This record gives sequence, C-alpha cells and structure tokens, in this order.
Amino acid sequence: MQLTINIKEENKVNFILELIKSFDYIDILKDDFTTEQKAEIDRRLDLIEKGETKLHSWDEIKNEITALL
Repeated sequence: MQLTINIKEENKVNFILELIKSFDYIDILKDDFTTEQKAEIDRRLDLIEKGETKLHSWDEIKNEITALL
C-alpha cells in the first residue's frame, strides 16, 4: 500500500521523515521530479479539478495512435 502525506508545516518535515524511517516495515520513496515538472503536474491537476480539460482513457489514446500507423 502506498500513502501520500501532506505536511503543512515545512519545519516539521525532517522530524516526520526521521520518525517514519525508524519503522523497519516502511520504505520512503522520493520522487525525482524537478520543480518545473511538479509545477506542470500541479497546473494540469488544477485544470482537471476545474473541468477545463477533457480526460481520455488509455484505450482511446492507444486506438488513436494505432489508427495513425
């Protein structure tokens, strides 16, 4: 199971990470996104939440690509 945590107080991040690391059954996964990539992800999620963009299923996209080949 994966879980995402939003820590509201930035000065508490290190404390919480160290606490979590103390549990031998928990792995901490760090994302490798750049600041720019995170900003773009946030921008796109915002458009989705506002209903300002249309989502497509992977099957739709795959069919469109296959039709072009």
